[in-house]
Amino acid sequence: MDTQFDGTQPGCFHEARSTEQEIRAQSQILAAQHFPDRLFDAVPSMFLLLNENRQVVFANQAVLNTLGLTEKQTVYGLRPGEALNCIYSKQSENGCGTSDFCSQCGANTVIRLSLSGIEGVRECNLLRQNTDGEIEALDLLVWATPFESEGQRYSAFSVMDVSHEKRRRALERIFFHDIMNIAGGIRTYTEFLAMESGVAGVEELTVIHNYASKLVDEIQAQRELSMAENNELTIRTVQFNPREFVEDTVSMYREHESAREKSLRIDSGSSKEPLVSDPILLGRVVGNMVKNALEATLPGGTVTAGCFASDGGTEFLVHNEGVIPTDAQKMIFKRSFSTKAADRGLGTYSLKLLTERYLGGKASFVSTAPEGTTFRVWLPQTPETAIIKAHGAIETAEKDAS
Repeated sequence: MDTQFDGTQPGCFHEARSTEQEIRAQSQILAAQHFPDRLFDAVPSMFLLLNENRQVVFANQAVLNTLGLTEKQTVYGLRPGEALNCIYSKQSENGCGTSDFCSQCGANTVIRLSLSGIEGVRECNLLRQNTDGEIEALDLLVWATPFESEGQRYSAFSVMDVSHEKRRRALERIFFHDIMNIAGGIRTYTEFLAMESGVAGVEELTVIHNYASKLVDEIQAQRELSMAENNELTIRTVQFNPREFVEDTVSMYREHESAREKSLRIDSGSSKEPLVSDPILLGRVVGNMVKNALEATLPGGTVTAGCFASDGGTEFLVHNEGVIPTDAQKMIFKRSFSTKAADRGLGTYSLKLLTERYLGGKASFVSTAPEGTTFRVWLPQTPETAIIKAHGAIETAEKDAS
């Protein structure tokens, strides 16, 4: 290998690649040694044998089945991220394993370790472009084991897709955590009213009503996220004033517990140009942006929300004074990552999913010192100009009314 890697050097990248002739020769050597390809073809998980430059020299049938290919030679010479069409494998001209994002990749880590003689297992949160051109998130469990043949080192690399299990477990944990907190609040205030000898205080009843509303909203949000991931969500579009929409959203969060001792303001230059979209789903998106910004803001700080005409559409933005750590920035839109405590939050993942798969827009962020952090969501001015991939589940208010 051209450099050594001990698993602790995120900037240490192999840039050299084997030639097509070298790849073919290595594959033929393995075949001549009766490498048990029929045995590996019987394994349901993806299995790849990688050479010292992390390029594929063998793949089992599961790789072809997963990627929709017919010939194993199609992936020979590629690196794993390139074969799986990871979006970050295109961020660097040197391909998979050489971009800045790859320093946080579990697959990249275990492969490099195995080529240094150390076997390992990691989780890999992959964003890939599927055959329909859509970006999808995969949670993978990856193993890499050192392997040597004819004096050459290889990495025996296997992959198991655990996305469904990870999604189910994450949703369940987050759902029950949030629901129990809200339900506990309802119970506490109910007990308080009972101790008041039947006196129904208006203020206490209002608190109960607010907790109940939060309970319903939380259940609905989790339900919508589950439907969105399964392409079952229906889009209902109406025309509305984006500035009024932002004002309503900000108003809801002024009394939120995360807004205590913080200022929440609206940019005075916000656009009033009519927008046609789904205000319910957009409310989830912008609401997540505002809530996350408040949670990242210290007491005395300010969160600013606004909307502006941009590139033939409308851009919604939320700014806070905090800065997201560099490593966290590379993971921010992945499903199983949270800047909060363990098992908390799917906000940034869900806002990107709803924005780009259902609202036809684009979600992004910038976080630098001393400017702070700004999350942006751009939407086309009308759904006719959007590429909304919701399997035809698009309805308008006019259609509903008829």
